[in-house]
Amino acid sequence: MADHLTRLCQFIAEEKLSSSSSSVDLLLKLRSDESIKLGLEHFYLILQAGLDSIEPGSIPRFKSWSDSQILSLASLGSSISSVFRSLSVDQLEPIIVAVTRKLVEFTVRFLEKSDFSSDDLSLQV
Repeated sequence: MADHLTRLCQFIAEEKLSSSSSSVDLLLKLRSDESIKLGLEHFYLILQAGLDSIEPGSIPRFKSWSDSQILSLASLGSSISSVFRSLSVDQLEPIIVAVTRKLVEFTVRFLEKSDFSSDDLSLQV
């Protein structure tokens, strides 16, 4: 799992640094490297695991995660969205759509479960 996530992060970093990549190049890289797709699948599973309850009817698992874990997840999710935003919906692989939906679900749930009772809007997990 770690190897695929590492490859996904490398791919994202390369794409963010490359100003010459076209949508076609991006699609070819994504479709030709199975490790990137597996990295996206693992990222999806991490998001899902964070949304799952620790025990039936209890708080979501992400409430037990550290701030750095949640920030890392948010950073990677933001980077994924940034890299693939140039593609039309018709061009997107189903796993990218699934990750994007799960990321939105995770974000909304995180905000719903967060306690922002002061002027300090930093993470309060």
